[in-house]
Amino acid sequence: MTQKTKEFPFSLKEKFDSKTGRFSFAQIREMVDIPYLLDRQQKSYEEFLQIDVPPEKRENKGLQGIFLKTFPITNHEKKNREPDLEQSKYILEFIRYDLDPPQFTPNECRERGLTYGSNLRVTLRLTKKIENPGTAEQEIDVSEEQEVYFGDIPHKLRNGYFIINGTERVVVGQLHRSPGLFVDSVDDNPGKEAYSARLIPYDGSWIEFSIDRRDLMYISIDRKKKIYITTFLRALGYEKDEEILDLFAEKYKIDTKAYPDTFYQEMTLAQDLKDEAGIVVGRLGQRVDAEVWNAISHLRDAGHPDFQKIMIYAEKRHIKLAPGKEESLRGYIRNTIFGNKVKTELDEIAAQPGDQFTMEIFNKFKEQGVENEIILYVVKEGNQDIIAASLEKDNFDTVEKALARVYGILRPGSPATIELAESLIYDLFFNPRTYNLGEVGRYKLNVTLGNEAESGENTLTNEDIIGSIAYLLKLRFNMVEAGDIDHLGNRRVRAVGELLMNHLYTGFYRMKRVIQE
Repeated sequence: MTQKTKEFPFSLKEKFDSKTGRFSFAQIREMVDIPYLLDRQQKSYEEFLQIDVPPEKRENKGLQGIFLKTFPITNHEKKNREPDLEQSKYILEFIRYDLDPPQFTPNECRERGLTYGSNLRVTLRLTKKIENPGTAEQEIDVSEEQEVYFGDIPHKLRNGYFIINGTERVVVGQLHRSPGLFVDSVDDNPGKEAYSARLIPYDGSWIEFSIDRRDLMYISIDRKKKIYITTFLRALGYEKDEEILDLFAEKYKIDTKAYPDTFYQEMTLAQDLKDEAGIVVGRLGQRVDAEVWNAISHLRDAGHPDFQKIMIYAEKRHIKLAPGKEESLRGYIRNTIFGNKVKTELDEIAAQPGDQFTMEIFNKFKEQGVENEIILYVVKEGNQDIIAASLEKDNFDTVEKALARVYGILRPGSPATIELAESLIYDLFFNPRTYNLGEVGRYKLNVTLGNEAESGENTLTNEDIIGSIAYLLKLRFNMVEAGDIDHLGNRRVRAVGELLMNHLYTGFYRMKRVIQE
């Protein structure tokens, strides 16, 4: 008696998933296919090697980026500076690299205890120069190209592992803090908080801005001693108090001899405005535009009595426009400070840069008149308290003094010169060889500061530093929320290609120093 074979209502071929290499007996059909979870690791290593890209079309990243960052190597090169090709006697240049096909299959490597990979061959050019006795200039004597064996590069298999000495190995991605700008507040003392902002690069020096409980702002570089933020800004080239105030305030000029036709921006009418015919040309609360300002100017020029009743508000201040030059200064302005030295007609100094506009100062203007123009800064949300307080405490009132102060903090015990201090600041933040925000850091910084997401270099700019300070001031006055630096949204995974690039560059840098010596 023969036994019947049980028949299945499906074929095993239909149940086989070629992507995963497994059979699936699920009764409910998947609505969304499971993505290839190793795709990011695979692409990271492919971008690192760029093995299928012609040498002349390879991008400046991965292995290609390491070679371009290391070469050319010369015998005349200052630390952290581009090599001087004109003055160098020997120049070693990178041309291209090639990867040979693997000599053995993965199975043969497992059986023989070998590494599955390729030989890395690099084409270099050595140029030797000699001095021409007649012109005393360097001329090329010898220029030779040669292919050099640089070692073995392992290959990654489709399943995401390497074969190293016959054993399957994997590289696990690492979770790191993302570069960018991070703000935080600390409330140790009830009712009074301290605020900080950290500008973290991918590679380079950390900057920490802080506002203490006395509303003074400081900056700390690489956790060194704090200095006033205004001292650091002066070291960047903003020498005058007026220049520093310009960065964080709205500037208004009042010509005490005439009424400027541009002094209507960001203003609103405090009452209805009628022309000579009694027709309403502006309503209460309406923004003062060019048309409204022309109507005001016409009333002024015509000497109309209603002109003296016009009141215009700008931010939290108000200025009464009247025929007399001193009356144009009318107003008690809480969030307004002076940006220049103001003298009365009796040659008495009535206000210094950074002084707050008060009724006492206004009365002095009214009694004695004003000799020169007045520059006012309207600082939103009380920022002037912090900036002005830092200016008042700052004793380093020139660029030279500020540079010496910054250099003394970062290099204690070393004699400071202007050239050394400028070179140090450049290397810390603006030199692409020593400071790198990274693509992620630049993107996150631009998004935080409201700039175009894809714009900007991977080094810092003065605008980045000023924008970071302004963002911290917004946090101080609750205009933005503090972030959590430990949130997973502020962390990223470094894949295998990025990890290898960092380790290889360390070895290439040592090789460069040995060649130069």
